[in-house]
Amino acid sequence: MAAAALAGAFGCDQAFPGKVTPTGYIHLLGANVSSTQPLAAGGSIELAFDRFLLPVSVSRQSFVVKGVDGRVAASPAVTYDPVARTVTLSPQTGSVWLEPGQSYMLELPLPDYDAGTSSSQVGGVRGIDGTTLDPSSQRVIGFSVSASTTTQTAPPVSTFCRDVVPILENKCGGGSCHGPATDHVRPAAGLVLTTASGVALTAISRVSQASNTGARSQASAPTVRFGVDMPLISPGAPGDSWLLYKMLLALPPTTTTAARRIKCDGTEGTTPIDTASLYSAPYSRTASVEERAKLGEVVVGQPMPYPSKPGTPEDAAVGDPKTEAPLSFEELERVRLWIAQGASLQECGECEP
Repeated sequence: MAAAALAGAFGCDQAFPGKVTPTGYIHLLGANVSSTQPLAAGGSIELAFDRFLLPVSVSRQSFVVKGVDGRVAASPAVTYDPVARTVTLSPQTGSVWLEPGQSYMLELPLPDYDAGTSSSQVGGVRGIDGTTLDPSSQRVIGFSVSASTTTQTAPPVSTFCRDVVPILENKCGGGSCHGPATDHVRPAAGLVLTTASGVALTAISRVSQASNTGARSQASAPTVRFGVDMPLISPGAPGDSWLLYKMLLALPPTTTTAARRIKCDGTEGTTPIDTASLYSAPYSRTASVEERAKLGEVVVGQPMPYPSKPGTPEDAAVGDPKTEAPLSFEELERVRLWIAQGASLQECGECEP
């Protein structure tokens, strides 16, 4: 049976990504610093983009902060959130990055040659299809650092049992998809997402079958070709985790749904983390239809979760409490934070509504 027929038959996927042609440009939606908006001493710079970024290009070489004398400031820690499509530049632990009372320039360079495979060779931020920032857009942002200090607020800690397993159990483990094997059903692509042992054995640092296009069947570091040999879950690197992009393929819900709230042993009465205040930059909570289609060219197969009622995912959530309805922005951010914070696992015991 052809791969496309298999995908339709099982509601899950099995296909391989193709090479995509760069189209259009990346645009900076906004930043939390400007000539009229200073950065508090000890604070982080946030940049929001309209497109999914190539993980290998999100590096210190693509976001250069200089003083007014033209000298490069101490290198920041650079992190990428593919859910909100934001990049954060933060002080390295235990180091002084930007001096209070001083003025700086943030430069976003353009690649001036064919990129190699390492971040030091990319020379500028790129999209998942290889496109660059719009050359005509503002790529230098002047700002100052105020004398007032700020206590850097750490993001909430996302835990496997409280914040992640209920989502995976509710949205990914049903039918013939990614629950444990039974006498009659095997998990799709051998991927088990509803138990700590299943995630550890089949997802953590394991190459996705759909992304395995390299010479060896093992996960590898990101390159300028998006998705090649990308692991399903790369602890500490949500931008290099195939599972998260599969979740981002699904159309966002259009209404607030009444999906079943699953609680696992040890989490009774515990409210999931709040992700509403992670960023102050003017980011967009959803990708455009065009950008989601571009993502679908390189992250192939069905979205995850696969809608049980195509076209009316919000109705599926209300009508069927164990639903394959799309994930909300908040749910996606809980999974993203869990991966960013190391994807630690705990046995959760039985999960019940």
